Amino acid sequence: MTAFNLCRDGAPDRCTLDLCLKAPKEPVINIDLNPCFKRNPEAVFSELDGEIALFQSKTSDYLILNDEGSAIWDALSQPKSLDEICTRLVSMYSVETDQCRHDVQAWLNQACAKHVVVLMP
Repeated sequence: MTAFNLCRDGAPDRCTLDLCLKAPKEPVINIDLNPCFKRNPEAVFSELDGEIALFQSKTSDYLILNDEGSAIWDALSQPKSLDEICTRLVSMYSVETDQCRHDVQAWLNQACAKHVVVLMP
């Protein structure tokens, strides 16, 4: 399995900013605090041809999620911690826990920067 991306492969033209193309080198979110994440209610989403399409109304960002990104989005139907998301994904994909944590944290950083996912207060 390759690293998770916010947008599906082959669609960088449908995304804005470089956040969809590569993950940040250093995590932005302090996971030592074990925060919970949730979908931003301002992000409108729909399944189109088996893919999740997101639209962030405040920023006008339009994103198409790849399979892994869609699995993370699905996991966030209820607020979840990084560990809870990774537990679910490790059972779905052939990925090591450490790699999953790294990739999901990078995805969450991107999703928070795009304002489609928020930290729980």
